[in-house]
Amino acid sequence: IFVFDRDGYFRDFHVVNENQLMHPSADFMNRKVEEVLTPKLATLTREKIDSVLTTRRIETYNYTLGDENGERIFEARMVYFKEDETICIVRDVTRAKRIEAELVKAKERAEESDRLKSAFLANMSHEIRTPMNGVMGFAELLKDESLSASNRKLYLDIIVKSGHQLLQIINDVLEISKIETGQISLVRAINLVSEVVRSITASFGIAAHEKQIKLRTSVNCDQGFELVCDTQKLTRVLNNLI
Repeated sequence: IFVFDRDGYFRDFHVVNENQLMHPSADFMNRKVEEVLTPKLATLTREKIDSVLTTRRIETYNYTLGDENGERIFEARMVYFKEDETICIVRDVTRAKRIEAELVKAKERAEESDRLKSAFLANMSHEIRTPMNGVMGFAELLKDESLSASNRKLYLDIIVKSGHQLLQIINDVLEISKIETGQISLVRAINLVSEVVRSITASFGIAAHEKQIKLRTSVNCDQGFELVCDTQKLTRVLNNLI
């Protein structure tokens, strides 16, 4: 608690523990705010003193000060005391403000997470429906006893392929669930980058050939260049990108 006079002098104060003060009392008692406070805060304080003495209304405001421990946020309430003096009640609200800021960030993250989940579920419903239609549709066609052996084999191949697509989608959903619940663990191993790329290229070679796509790779590093990482996750990332 600080007492100011009309001219902006510190006239009295009260504090439970003087260690809470940013300056020893000898440095500010009976001195003008301009001699003690930062220029911006001194100007603000004088404005509040003048306003309270004129209107006799309470003025509440926040300000920030820095010390060796970092910035601290204060809430001040300037109130009328008597004709030429005001009382300013100040409290440190740094912790409360930080908690408030963290809560706002947490709320924003939760809202973003909900938005992404909604978009993900909408996308998954489409992704699942496509191979499921393949499974159901061609399974119905297999009921036709007049089907030739070649058509039956073709339909079965489509059903198997659609089943693999469904299994991959389910694995992706499970992987995301594990990530969100913190159940994912990294299995680090030493990998030759050239070998990882060569393996992935080979796995896509048949599909690329069937679609008449020319798949080429280029590894711009030494053949012996090693990367310490989770082999399975690196492979899945590159597979998804390709």
